[in-house]
Amino acid sequence: MDLMVRRRELMGMQSVLPHEYKRVEWLGCDGSIWINTNIFTSTSVETEYNVKVGYWTVISGLRQLTGADYGAYFGINGSGVYEIGTALSIQASTTGFDVVHFRQDMENQKQILTVNGVEFTRAYSAWRSQRISIFNIQTVSANYVCRCRIKNLEVKQGGLIVGNFIPCIRKSDNKTGMYDTVSRAFYTNAGTGEFIVPN
Repeated sequence: MDLMVRRRELMGMQSVLPHEYKRVEWLGCDGSIWINTNIFTSTSVETEYNVKVGYWTVISGLRQLTGADYGAYFGINGSGVYEIGTALSIQASTTGFDVVHFRQDMENQKQILTVNGVEFTRAYSAWRSQRISIFNIQTVSANYVCRCRIKNLEVKQGGLIVGNFIPCIRKSDNKTGMYDTVSRAFYTNAGTGEFIVPN
């Protein structure tokens, strides 16, 4: 294995934050708040996500948790049901946090969503290269925001960890956001307002 690839994988596994940041239990979204990462989906390499997410009651309409476009995302709708694209799947827990895994299975032309061990699949083949966002999906005309809490988010491509996002506060200015231990970058809100953190 290439040494740089291995180094990135090991960095992704590391959850220790630099001393400039303070880890918080979760990061919450309750409005026009989201993160634009520097990771893009691929037309040839599978992308998968591991996330612990807590659902809040949301207004009606589509609400995206993470992903890249209408077909290559998973989220929670206004009724508290996880969706892949527009396909309904699994009811979100109304208490605590769900353990969620989402994978683009290119070989078998399908998407697989697992919530607390319960699996849902759908046929899919329209692979695209687009920026991955967290807490929302962006279209040409609008942003659809997911009102939820995230404890952590891991992104893999080709089996390697390319993103490991940890909720935290930057000590110098009390700015809330997510620190990616792979890129060593701190991501703040790309919308308006601030993320919610536990007291």
